Amino acid sequence: MEEQRNRPRHRVMKPGKIGFKGSGIECLVCNVSQSGAAIEIKGTICIPESFNLIIDSERINKNCRVVWRKYQRLGVTFI
Repeated sequence: MEEQRNRPRHRVMKPGKIGFKGSGIECLVCNVSQSGAAIEIKGTICIPESFNLIIDSERINKNCRVVWRKYQRLGVTFI
């Protein structure tokens, strides 16, 4: 499989939060780079195409856009 990312991602496995419309959903941030991240959610929660990704331990709060979905995992790019 050909690599499609333009920046290397680093495995972090840290708790995060998906924020949108005044609410927040807990998630697990699996890996992150300067340009995006892969996150995991529990259940079949409907996540919008754009949201804020918050990782308190890394002091990260980024606007994101979903670029792929696979069951309970999402790949996002920072916008």
